[in-house]
Amino acid sequence: MYSEEFKTEIKEEFRKLLREELEKTFTRKPLICELPILLTRNQLMELFNIKSTKASALLRREDFPKFYEAGRVLIPSKALLQWIDEHTEWVQTHTKYFQSVG
Repeated sequence: MYSEEFKTEIKEEFRKLLREELEKTFTRKPLICELPILLTRNQLMELFNIKSTKASALLRREDFPKFYEAGRVLIPSKALLQWIDEHTEWVQTHTKYFQSVG
């Protein structure tokens, strides 16, 4: 009923679509999709795509959500997302955050 050429084209199109969907499935998702309740400094640096110096400056800000436990800083994810909403201009200017979650 269908020509061999048509069948071949359908198979190739199906393979292409399947490959694209598999790549989407197995491609690492941005950290924003997998945020733990509390972030470490290193996770913050990865999320914002910033280096240690910029992370230090950010963590020194009085308005930045953080607390210290057992000598290390922890950042509550929910409060961080709210802080990002309130300080989007700072985030856009100083980080590559929006490039990484786009």
